This record gives sequence, C-alpha cells and structure tokens, in this order.
Amino acid sequence: MKIQLKRSQVVSLGKILKSMSSKSFDFKIAYAIAKNKKVIQDEIDAIEEASKVSPEYEEYAKEHVALLRKHAKKDDKGNPVVRLADRFGNAIERRVADEPVVEVVDLIEPVSFQKEFEELRAKYAQVLVVYEEMNIKKQASMNEVVELEIHALSAGTIPDNMQISGEDMDALLLFLVDELPPK
Repeated sequence: MKIQLKRSQVVSLGKILKSMSSKSFDFKIAYAIAKNKKVIQDEIDAIEEASKVSPEYEEYAKEHVALLRKHAKKDDKGNPVVRLADRFGNAIERRVADEPVVEVVDLIEPVSFQKEFEELRAKYAQVLVVYEEMNIKKQASMNEVVELEIHALSAGTIPDNMQISGEDMDALLLFLVDELPPK
C-alpha cells in the first residue's frame, strides 16, 4: 500500500514506530510495525545523509566550542558553567520533553569573546554560507511529500481489548485498512 507523508511526518512516525517496536504485540501487528519501521528508517537515513555537515564545518564547530571554553566562567573544577535557557534566553531549571532548550555559557569578557568570534566567523565565512544554504534546503525538504510503500494491516487483526496509546493508534492508522486487497 502506498502512502504519502511529508518528510517531517516520516521522522515523527519513525520515532513512534521505534517506540512501538519495543512493546509486545501479536505476530501480525509486530510484523507490520517491523516492516514499516524498515521502510520509514530508509527514508530517515536518506534525510540524515543529506543533512551531514562538511568536515570544514565540523572544524569550525570545534574551534567555536574551544573559543567558548576559553572565555567561559568556570566552576571550582575549571569546567565551563553552563545553564539551560528557553529559546528566548530565560533561565530554566530542567529540560521539558519536546521544548526547545539551549545551553548558555556565561562569558568572563564578552567583548574579547565577540572579537575572536567575529574573526573565527570571517575565517570560515564560505563554510558558514554553505552550511546556512544546506539548512534552508533541509527545512524546505522536510515539507516535501514522499511516497512510501508500506505493509498494510487489516483492522480486523487488532484485538478489541488491545491497550494502545493515542499516539500509537495514530501511527497504526496510517497502515490499517478495513479490508486487505486480494493478492
């Protein structure tokens, strides 16, 4: 059976199927989950491959981290003091599932850091342009629709007394059909 999903939905479905694959189901349901997880994972692998950064960007990232460590306030053991913040920079105490969180490093001398950071960005200017272009393409591609050949499952194979979460049911609905087509 063919279905169409946005790539962002494929990634979400992959997480759900991965979670579902660790649960106990009867053979037909477990088989359908495993088969579809494989199809979904192939698409996720392609997305991840297209999102790989260049070795030059990895080098930039290492130098950026080293620069942050150099200018960061340190704790008693000499490690940078890192605090969590929401996407607006407000301090938070702990991570909350699915909420974007950033790690913030307080700097000893922000002006000195900024000067060195600008030099670093200038050194890697072309690498950063390519990275930004890649991110724009990735975001656009996440809205593209892909067609996947998935393993259908007859709704009649689901036991009436089966305990299942709403999120898991949403995933199952993508490959449940009232009647399987004749072979």
